[in-house]
Amino acid sequence: MRHLFLDIETVRNALDWTPPADGGAVSQWDDGSGNARHVSQGTGTAQPTYRASVAALNGKPAVQWDGTSDVLSSSTFTAVTQPWSWVIVAYATGAAAVRR
Repeated sequence: MRHLFLDIETVRNALDWTPPADGGAVSQWDDGSGNARHVSQGTGTAQPTYRASVAALNGKPAVQWDGTSDVLSSSTFTAVTQPWSWVIVAYATGAAAVRR
């Protein structure tokens, strides 16, 4: 079974990951599963934004995607050939932020 665990607070505390400053670009997000399947993006204009404190998430940190071109990927976590699950916690604001 392959694991990939992306959680800002757990990864930051367990792996001593230092996130960018508030409003900074996220070029790499470290995998907290211990399998080193980190996700990254080398193109600055395609990197999501780190938010240190989001009021709608009770002051918790978050990674914010622009909804058009931001992407993080992993070359070591590509072909998943078995059933898998995603658990995502998200908060959308405004009609334009709603995606289906």
